Amino acid sequence: MRAACTVFLLTVLAAGIANAAAPAIADIEGVYKKRFKTTFQMPGVGETVEDAEDIVEVVRFDDDHVDVRADLSFSNGRSCSFYGIAGRDGDRYVYRAAPTAEQPRACTVILSVQENNLLLTDRVRPNEEPTCQDSCGPRAALADTTMPLKSRRPIRYMERLKNSRQYREAVQELTAAKR
Repeated sequence: MRAACTVFLLTVLAAGIANAAAPAIADIEGVYKKRFKTTFQMPGVGETVEDAEDIVEVVRFDDDHVDVRADLSFSNGRSCSFYGIAGRDGDRYVYRAAPTAEQPRACTVILSVQENNLLLTDRVRPNEEPTCQDSCGPRAALADTTMPLKSRRPIRYMERLKNSRQYREAVQELTAAKR
């Protein structure tokens, strides 16, 4: 009986440890797209409806880091863009910008998997103010962006992505932070 209880406890502990690990990079790497309708309020014209698209890209940097990019659309043409390299942190990947005099509360972006969605948020704790408002226009935020896991597709433009200014800047930032 004691051996069975020990095996059961070890199984439960192992499952808990497995659940605490960040998702495997191979399981989240790719481009996620979500198309939707958004509205524009035009003075004298009224409301028009336009097509919009949110795009999130996740690219392996190394075994413990992913390059994350997000281009999000909101009503009236508002947008939010982000790029940076996030490191494995428990059950998620986290990007932390170095604090500056202009922004003493550093931009922090958390990438995780919840239920059947990739979750991208710049809220360190639920219901807290977003930390990356400088990346977004007015009334737009990275906070609590979800992308269905089933929308993930392979990135077919990897060479162009890795030669981009944003990728090079993200790598430089990560390298400087490691010093």
